[in-house]
Amino acid sequence: MLKIKFFGIPQLTLGAEFLNLSLNSRDLALFAYLCVTRQPHSRSMLADLLWYDLSEQDAKNNLRYLLRNLKKEVGDYLLVDGQSVAFNQDLPHWCDATVFMTQLVPNASSMLAQTEPTLLQGVLDLYTGELLAGLQIQDALNFERWLLDQRRQLHDLLVYGVQLSAQQYLDHGEYEAGLALNQYLLTLEPWREEAHRQRMLLLAANGQRSAALMQYELCCQILEEELDAPPMDETTSLYLQIKSGQWFLGQKAIERHRNQRVAVLPYPSPPAHDVNAALRQPTAAARPASTAQVDLGSMPGADHFVGRQQELALLQQWVNAEDCRLVALLGLGGQGKSALAARFVQDQFSSAQNKQTPPTTAQTRSVIWRSLARRPSCMEILQDWVHQLTQQPRAELSANFDRLVTTLFAVLEERRCLFVLDGVEAVLQYDPREGRSEAEAYERLFQLFSKRRHRGCLLLTSRVRPMALTHLAQRNHQIHSLELAGLAVADGAALLAMHGIDTVPPVYQQLHQHYAGHPQLLSEAADLIYDLFDGDVNTFLAEEVYFMGNIGKTLAQQVAQCSPMERQVLQVLAEMGQALCRQQIWQQLSVAINKQECYQALRNLQHAYLLEQEEGQFKLPHVLARYLAERQQFP
Repeated sequence: MLKIKFFGIPQLTLGAEFLNLSLNSRDLALFAYLCVTRQPHSRSMLADLLWYDLSEQDAKNNLRYLLRNLKKEVGDYLLVDGQSVAFNQDLPHWCDATVFMTQLVPNASSMLAQTEPTLLQGVLDLYTGELLAGLQIQDALNFERWLLDQRRQLHDLLVYGVQLSAQQYLDHGEYEAGLALNQYLLTLEPWREEAHRQRMLLLAANGQRSAALMQYELCCQILEEELDAPPMDETTSLYLQIKSGQWFLGQKAIERHRNQRVAVLPYPSPPAHDVNAALRQPTAAARPASTAQVDLGSMPGADHFVGRQQELALLQQWVNAEDCRLVALLGLGGQGKSALAARFVQDQFSSAQNKQTPPTTAQTRSVIWRSLARRPSCMEILQDWVHQLTQQPRAELSANFDRLVTTLFAVLEERRCLFVLDGVEAVLQYDPREGRSEAEAYERLFQLFSKRRHRGCLLLTSRVRPMALTHLAQRNHQIHSLELAGLAVADGAALLAMHGIDTVPPVYQQLHQHYAGHPQLLSEAADLIYDLFDGDVNTFLAEEVYFMGNIGKTLAQQVAQCSPMERQVLQVLAEMGQALCRQQIWQQLSVAINKQECYQALRNLQHAYLLEQEEGQFKLPHVLARYLAERQQFP
């Protein structure tokens, strides 16, 4: 069987052993042309295709020798007679470009829309780079023009397929996956207005109203820069509906929206390959890359943000005034780290949002937000950043860590950029399938940000303290970290009021005390009070069911991700109900272990903010101790 890979660097393998075929550039060009066009071609046309500047007789003589050599390599896969040449489609073969073109048929969009997302994604994954990447042939102008035209058509099919796949995720309510695909779509064609509108819908449906509104502003800016045109009425109408809240009216309206489709404009079917026609048509100029580098990814909304004014002031000081290179927001899950980071980023745009003009921050700083919840590799993140900042095609990016870092910091020497990595704990946790390779790669990246000279700033949010955040580095002001505690009592009351829970000071102070001002727990409790207790806080407090249902689920998940030794240490402290010194904890463990292992577990728990230390004694955070005591079971 012949296996043909034309996307990216070409590769041809033949037989059960999949032996690599070695073809020179002109042989490969002819064979690729025959495979992709899938029809016979006259010898005169092929001679003109590959030897544009030679006489007809000389070109045909060259073709004769080329066909002889090519026949030796591919055998019966090449059909040759006195008049024409063709690729033998009847023999067993597989070609990535052929599968891609035949599966992504724009005229069958209704059928494609019903295709399983995994199957459609499999087709899209075939596109690993442009057609015949790196292939260069001298004096073959006709072939070069055909290749450029073919690459353009395949790019259009890729855009069509990616937008359709993102639409599927939107329809199925899988918004994070849809946002990731949509972001890839916007890197392919930043000026594509349908993609911006699709992203606004994905963000709004995912509860990120502010990000959806900022996406409209970014869309306006790109359309003005790239096309010198305003947005379509449909896009502006969607923006006004989201801004006024009309789009969010009731859960039923959101559910109805899931069944609506974003307009996916079909591309015309690829025309018959006509080299002479390609010569008659002027080559379309490639669209320029967008100069705006604002990519908010899956940034959460900050509409319900309260308090944290001192923390915001610190971030403003570190990032804007001191040009700090690395800042980390740390603390227990649910303390509002992502919300604080989102509010900080939103504040960078606040002055522009209140005007008729697009955000001006993009003119002075690139902002790229990425969530690490799906555990992307460090290489993926680096390639994404370099692609965003340089507009270099992804297929041409290096797969070497050091080279990518060199390219990235060369850009950061000239430009002030803000990168946000949300949920860093996901890539720092041990995975037996990966060992420590990915965690070490990210730690190395963090160290480079803190030590190298550059104009960038990396803002992290994490439930686990990265190893790069050493005390020495912070004393030298190379990096800053901010450990988030609970909200102040007044801010907690404001948060409850936003959920429709109005109480007198003694009551909300009691509620605040039980949850130690933990914003997520207060929000979850407010929802329970509203749903089950008809908004009566006093009745809820009398029942003493502070961690009913899913309240505290985030804490349980964080504890469950600890090692068995770490969970045993937490269980000892939960059962004792008081602070203990290192020696006491070691003696209370049910299984005799090495003291060093116990102390390492203590340190890991401290770095995960599941333990607090005061005067040489360790205790559980107040809110975690209450949760474990009420549930009377260990996750």
